[in-house]
Amino acid sequence: MNLIQKAIQFFQTDTNRKINWNEFFGFDKDNPTANFTEFINQGYSRSPDLKPIVDKIANTTSSVKWCVYEERNGELIKDESSKLNDLLYSPNPNQTWNEFQFGLVVNLALTGNALARGIDSIGLGAEGAFRQLEVLYTQGITPNLDSNYNIISYNYVIDRIDTTYSAEEIIHMKYFNPTEKGLMSGMGLSPLQSAVYPYRTSLNQWEASSNLLKNKGAIGFISNESDDVLDDQELDSAQKAFDSKIGGASNFGKSIITPSKMKYNPMGMTAADMQIIEMGVKTLRAICNVYGIDSSLFNDPANKTFNNRREAEKALWTNVNIPILRMMEASYNRSFVESYSKEEGKNLCLKFDVSDVEVLHEDKDKKVDRVIKLLESGVITIEQAQEMVDITD
Repeated sequence: MNLIQKAIQFFQTDTNRKINWNEFFGFDKDNPTANFTEFINQGYSRSPDLKPIVDKIANTTSSVKWCVYEERNGELIKDESSKLNDLLYSPNPNQTWNEFQFGLVVNLALTGNALARGIDSIGLGAEGAFRQLEVLYTQGITPNLDSNYNIISYNYVIDRIDTTYSAEEIIHMKYFNPTEKGLMSGMGLSPLQSAVYPYRTSLNQWEASSNLLKNKGAIGFISNESDDVLDDQELDSAQKAFDSKIGGASNFGKSIITPSKMKYNPMGMTAADMQIIEMGVKTLRAICNVYGIDSSLFNDPANKTFNNRREAEKALWTNVNIPILRMMEASYNRSFVESYSKEEGKNLCLKFDVSDVEVLHEDKDKKVDRVIKLLESGVITIEQAQEMVDITD
């Protein structure tokens, strides 16, 4: 019997299985399966490569407009009278909807999990329609599972304060986690678990570059090849004369020739130093690859995967942002939106709107032009044109 099976028996009861996945299974800094705290505190907070990638995803995704719709006879009609609009305007006193979305996407990108707590009108959760939503810190969450691995509640520990929330109070969006630990923890799989080594290499590379520059100091020294030794005053005068000739930005990296018999000893970067610098491009590409983003968006001009930046931006939306938005849309509609529908006696739903995202509509505009030409030439009917291009989008 292996350690994990013994652990299951140890934690299992007849009614509940509670697993502290963040501590018990050895998610530590020396383990390739790094814990969420490391991804956030070490990765996002310190990596000049990781943070821009995550922020790019979060900023673009959270900029999208959301609208409330009511379904009537199979048709969606925008509903501006529903109280659900108040939640979209201000999910909590400290955040706008965009800020709330940004926090969720950052957590999802870093940890594979995004959790929000719903609060009803009297300050409690799961008793009625949520009037407030607040982002939870993923590293403070431990799900409690029943004997069938279903999440029945969550323990939330922040600043040593342990609070238990029912599953109905929590909106939990996560990436599929096919690992055994994923099954027993109830948590999604972080994209960074597939990029632990590249992102750690990125941190080490930037630290090495910083130390290299900090300790580099002078780039060389001048020595007198004769047997004459300069006294302190002569040495000081020679140094000042030399500095006056090599100082300034125009002389950066330049060595000045003097009329006396001197010898130059270089102290530049070695081949190993250069490899450390060049390694940064490889780690950046590896991290981008895990997120499905082209590295040309992050100062990697050598990467010619896309013909131009616009194509890379379009791929960001189609491959990354829209799938995240669809996950959110489905989660919202099957959680707190249902309670608003019951309260207001309507069939409500939330939908995201990407009509303002210019890069997504260039291809559609071209298609519309082609359809119009076919329509004008009599090749297709109006009904066929409407089927080829969804005019309502």
